[in-house]
Amino acid sequence: MTLRILGWSLLVPSLLALGCNETPPDPARAELGAYCRVASRVGLNSWVGNMVTTCVNDGTDEATCSLFRVRGSALDAVSLPSSVTNPVWAAETSNGLFVLAESGQLSRIQDSNVEVIAPLAADPSLSSAGDRLVFLSAPAGATEWELGGTMLIQSYSVRTRRLTTVTEDGLGSSPHAIPGSDDVLFVSTRTDVAAIFRVTPGGQAMQLTNEGMTGVEQGFVPPLTEQAVWTPDGLFYAFSSDTGSSMVLHLDVRDGSVEEVGPGFWPRLDEQDDILALAPAGSDPCAFTYAAAGAP
Repeated sequence: MTLRILGWSLLVPSLLALGCNETPPDPARAELGAYCRVASRVGLNSWVGNMVTTCVNDGTDEATCSLFRVRGSALDAVSLPSSVTNPVWAAETSNGLFVLAESGQLSRIQDSNVEVIAPLAADPSLSSAGDRLVFLSAPAGATEWELGGTMLIQSYSVRTRRLTTVTEDGLGSSPHAIPGSDDVLFVSTRTDVAAIFRVTPGGQAMQLTNEGMTGVEQGFVPPLTEQAVWTPDGLFYAFSSDTGSSMVLHLDVRDGSVEEVGPGFWPRLDEQDDILALAPAGSDPCAFTYAAAGAP
């Protein structure tokens, strides 16, 4: 290879000999920087695969929510059909784009066509394989949520577009599809304290955490949140306290055991299959890295 500078022809080995070689970019550092720029985005509301939603308060009681596609460290705005407004959650799959609007309408969008999956839904999450969507849904005909009333946890097959009711729980929230099975994790306060349950469609829910507790006490396990990522070793999720701090926890779905991994927000897998978790603003590095097995 030959470089031409000011009309002179210089061989690259000569530059190397003079110590003028440029250090190649560090892919790991670039990945970390890209992750942090997205995870620290103002108003970040959801991040599933390469789809991000942000919701920013405009100074009134209303928030304006927008949808973006992640491209490296950049966010490209995504336009939606006029019938889908204020997106608070989105996930892109092989069979279309799934969007939850602020109104509660959960839709599948493909080639500008909009299919309403549920008119009133909440807490959607996409399986790690991208083949199943689980979410909370109000009964048919309901126009608003009723605390303690009938609430369905439903599973939607991305491939067959079949909708299945997994279970009913008027105090349920935060469902997550368990990889390699039809089972679903969810949170419920049916025992007067938030606990994590596991259920097979049509079966009896099994409590995994906080058994026998009547309040937040020694040994209390924080509930699941939307900030979660699956690994072969279980589910990593971040739980934020009232003080604004956040802890990453590791749940082993086989026995319900939970361990604290370390501080951080928005856990995600990096290219080495380790866990990245956003550090507090101003930290260097900008994110913590944890082994997927749960040890820092």
